[in-house]
Amino acid sequence: MRVVFILILILLLLTMTSWLFSQNSVKDPFNGLNRNLWVPWNNAASGSQVAVTQGTLRLTMASGTDVNLNLGLKSGYFVEGDFDIQVDFNLLTWPAEDQRTGIVTIIGGGTIGSWAAVERVRDQTAGNSYAVDFFKTVAFVPTTDTVGKLRLVRAGKKYSGYYWNRQQNGWTLIKSYSKSLGIASVSLALWASPKRKTQSAVTVALDNFSATSQSICPMLTGSGTPRIGHAITLNLAPRFDAGLSYQLACSFGTGPIQISNSQLGLSADVLLWMSLNNVLPTVFQRFSGIVDAQGFASANINIPAIPSIVGLKIHSAFITMSPPASSGIKSISNTYSFTITI
Repeated sequence: MRVVFILILILLLLTMTSWLFSQNSVKDPFNGLNRNLWVPWNNAASGSQVAVTQGTLRLTMASGTDVNLNLGLKSGYFVEGDFDIQVDFNLLTWPAEDQRTGIVTIIGGGTIGSWAAVERVRDQTAGNSYAVDFFKTVAFVPTTDTVGKLRLVRAGKKYSGYYWNRQQNGWTLIKSYSKSLGIASVSLALWASPKRKTQSAVTVALDNFSATSQSICPMLTGSGTPRIGHAITLNLAPRFDAGLSYQLACSFGTGPIQISNSQLGLSADVLLWMSLNNVLPTVFQRFSGIVDAQGFASANINIPAIPSIVGLKIHSAFITMSPPASSGIKSISNTYSFTITI
C-alpha cells in the first residue's frame, strides 16, 4: 500500500503541478515580533536590545568596548532566485562614530565574504553615507538623511543597492555587482565597525519590511559529520506550516523536478524512491511526520559504515502538504547537500 502511495506522490510531483501553492512575498509592518518570520540575535554589550515597539523594529546597541558588536533579526526562511527587499529606517540615536544599519543577505553557505548588503552607515573614512557591501566590494554615497528607505535587488546574477531619493521622489542606485546565484537568508541588522575600540549607544528603528522573491522557501539545514558510520541530523524549519505533514527525500542529483513555477532540487532516481519508500528504515529516520507547533521537525540520515560509498554526494529536500481537502503541496524547501567521507 505504501509503495502505491509513494509512486502516486512521485507521479504528482512530476506531472500534476497546477495546485501547488508557492509563497513569493513576505511583508512585516512590525506590529509585533513574528517568530514565524524572524530569529532575533544579540552579540552586543549588556543592555542592548532587539525589540518590536511602537510599530517598529527597535535595535539598540548599548555603549561598550568590544569590537564586532552586532544585533538584529535573521529570517526563518530562504529567498531563491531574483529578489527585491526593502525596509524603512529612522536613525534615532546616531553618534559620530562608526556604525552601520541595513539589509544583509547571506548567500549560499554563509562563508566569510558571502554577503550582499545595502546600508546606512557612519564610516570612519566615508562619514555619513549610504553604502553597499557586495562580497567585500564596497561603495559609498554621502548623505545627511536620518530617515529614509533602503532597497536590495538581485536580478539574474546582478546585485544592486538603492536608497530612496526624496528630492527626486524615487530610487537612486548606489552600485551594482555581478556574482553567482545561491539561496540567501535575510537579516535586518545594526552593527559596529571592527575598526573602533569603543562604541557609544546607538538606536535605530526599522519598519515596513518587504521581500519579494522567485521563491521564499522553508529552511533545511544539517549538522553532524558526514563520515561513514556517523549520522547527519536534518533540521526542518517550515515556520509557516506548523501542524502540517512533511515528507523528506534524498537523491544523488539535484534535478530539478519542475513543480508549477517552482522547483524541487532533487532528481527522480533510485535514492529518491528508496528514501520515500522507507526501504532502509535504519538509514532514513523520521523522513515523514508532522511539523510541530513552533514550525520545526528533525530527521536523521545514519550513514552506513561501508567504505565503498565514500565520495558519494547526497542531496536532501522536503515538502509540506496541505490538509487532505486542498489536495496539494504547500511548501518546498531548499536542497541541503553533503559528501560522504571516510
